[in-house]
Amino acid sequence: MISLNRENPIRIQNQLKILRSLTNIPIAVVAVEPVDVSSKIAALVNGADQFMELPLSPDEVAMSILALIRRFTEFSSELMPVTVYFDHGVIVSPAHRKVFVSGMEIELVKKEFDLLCLLVRNHGIVLTYDQIFERVWGEEYIGGGKDIVWNQIRRVRDKIQVDPALPHFIKTVHGVGYSFDPRYKVA
Repeated sequence: MISLNRENPIRIQNQLKILRSLTNIPIAVVAVEPVDVSSKIAALVNGADQFMELPLSPDEVAMSILALIRRFTEFSSELMPVTVYFDHGVIVSPAHRKVFVSGMEIELVKKEFDLLCLLVRNHGIVLTYDQIFERVWGEEYIGGGKDIVWNQIRRVRDKIQVDPALPHFIKTVHGVGYSFDPRYKVA
């Protein structure tokens, strides 16, 4: 489900195109404030399967989403959905090994992508340096592992951040490790 407001219709349209190119899962757009008909049409043209406007009751939203899922599973049972992570302008498709930030594709090398995927799949959970090292490098954590993880995080931030000095997306938990939270931003 994607939330649409007046400030982001073009960005949402680009993200819808990207999401639709990566997966066949149902996409519902919910307008959090009144939008014009052209925005609704643009969302549907660019890949949305359903468009809803607030105010709706929680039951109405839930039933609409369930109906969308039911239609998807009934008519697309032979198609396996591809997992795509989408939050605050960040789209990560592990199956396609692609990352998009604000509609722009970001090129990451293998370890950078593996690291980002690990953090995204564990969204909001703080992973320790040794957990990250063991899962990404497939080796037992060693003394220099913290520096290796730190350098790799720095390279990923350089590629996905507008300003790497002000981290957004990857949160540092000093002395422990890192977590992925697209809402995180150092002020």
